[in-house]
Amino acid sequence: IAGPVAVRYPRGGEGEYKERGVEASKLLREGEDFTIITYGINVNDAVKSDQLLNIQSGKITISAVGNAVRCDRTLNIGQSGSGPNLTITSSSVGLSSAVMNITGGNISVNSSSDGIRCASSGLGDYPFACNINGGTVTVNSTDGDGIDSNGTVSFNGGNVTVFSSENDLDSPLESVRGITLVGGTLFGMGMVGMVENPSAAQQVYV
Repeated sequence: IAGPVAVRYPRGGEGEYKERGVEASKLLREGEDFTIITYGINVNDAVKSDQLLNIQSGKITISAVGNAVRCDRTLNIGQSGSGPNLTITSSSVGLSSAVMNITGGNISVNSSSDGIRCASSGLGDYPFACNINGGTVTVNSTDGDGIDSNGTVSFNGGNVTVFSSENDLDSPLESVRGITLVGGTLFGMGMVGMVENPSAAQQVYV
């Protein structure tokens, strides 16, 4: 591995997971590329933020037993015309936040549950939203939905490929408040039991 590496490997018998404050953080090494590997019952999420998480650039590879990237409020990935090379090789949920904005980059998500999830049990009637405005996004879920939002899903640009599980209760796209297709290219493949088509589209789709 050429870049910096972060490995979280807890020892057994340490009890339940405990939140740590900012004072526990420490910069060990600066760099553009890094790999994150998590393992063990005491490691909940590989990357976690409470309010805001911006991933703008770099080559990032994550392998996680739990969630790979989680933000309780807003997750922003990439910017117009550029973004990270983000590869999630394994995870429970790949990308999770209440509001997710993907604007650029090359993003590959492999998950055992939902690949992209916009939801939070603690926020109630929150305006959950998944907004894909650009970049190349590939999602492969082996036992869940490809993209699942408790609010809306909007495709405004980019190239998106989604594979969901072979379970009839899962689908490539699932939302509570509707799917909008304005721009970009979308390809989804999964079972027909829970198929959801865009509720509003400004271009032809199949």
